[in-house]
Amino acid sequence: MENDKVDFWKLRELIQEFEKLDFELGQKYNQVEKLLPNPPPPEVKEESEEEKIARLQATNAWLEALLYRDNKEFLVKYYETLKAKTEIKSFLENHTHIKAGHDLARQLRNIRNNEGYYIDKAFLELMSKIDTNSSQEIAADYDYWGEFTVPEFMDENFKRRSRQVGVIVINKSIPDNFRYHLQKIKECYQLKLFEATVIYCRALIEAGAQMYLQKRTNIAYMGKEFKLTELLRDIKKYKPDKQMNDGAYVVKDIANNQLHAEKLTKIDEEKAFQAIKKTFAYIEYIFE
Repeated sequence: MENDKVDFWKLRELIQEFEKLDFELGQKYNQVEKLLPNPPPPEVKEESEEEKIARLQATNAWLEALLYRDNKEFLVKYYETLKAKTEIKSFLENHTHIKAGHDLARQLRNIRNNEGYYIDKAFLELMSKIDTNSSQEIAADYDYWGEFTVPEFMDENFKRRSRQVGVIVINKSIPDNFRYHLQKIKECYQLKLFEATVIYCRALIEAGAQMYLQKRTNIAYMGKEFKLTELLRDIKKYKPDKQMNDGAYVVKDIANNQLHAEKLTKIDEEKAFQAIKKTFAYIEYIFE
C-alpha cells in the first residue's frame, strides 16, 4: 500500500486520542510505585505440574491483590492507553512507508519503537515487577484471535509481529522497488522466516547505500559490484552518525555469519527484530 493512500486525518485522530490517554496516564504514573513488592515467581523452562499450578495460583493471587491496592484506576488507564497505541500500529501495519513532516515522523517513530511516552515507562516498570521479557505487542494481543482458527501458515504471534515491525517514516519518496522489498522483509518476519529476514535486511542496506551514494556523488554505484563494507565506509563521509552506521554494520555481521559460518546457527525472533529496527532506522537516516 502506498503512502498517498494513508488516511492522515484518521491517523492524526488516532494519535491525538492516544497522546491524550498517555498524558492522563502520566498523571497517575506515580501509582506504579505502589505495585506489590513481592511478585509471583517467573516461569521456568522445566517445572513439574505441581510447580506450574503453584506458580499460576501465586500469579492469580498477586493480580487480584494488585487490583485492590489502589492500582485499579491506574491499570484501567494503562490498558486504555495501550489499546489506543495498538490501534495506531494496526492502522499502519499494511503500509510499507509513510512520508511525513518532522513532528509526525517523530511521533510515528516513537510509537513504532515503543519509546518517548509514559506508557513505555509504565510498561517497562510493570514488566520488571513480574520479571518477564514480554513486549507491548504481546500484552495487547491477548484477545486478538478470539474464536477464530489460526491459519496453518501463521502462528499465534503473527498479528503481533505485524504490528511490531511498523512502517518506515521518511520525508522523501522511496522508489517502487524499495517499497516492494520493505514489504517482503515484513512478510518474512511475520511468517517466522527469521534467517531470510536478516539476509534481506542486509541486502536492503546495501541497495540503499548504493542508491544514496550514486545520487550524492554522481558516481555509478548502482549495478556494480561493491563490498558492503566499502559502501558503508564511503557513506560515512556524508552520513557520519555513528549509531546509525554501527547499526548497519551489526546487520551486515549477523547476515554474514549466517551465510558464511562453518556451523549453521539459527536466528531467533529477537535478533531478526533487532535487524529490522536497525535497517529501518538506517534507511530512514540516509533518505531523510
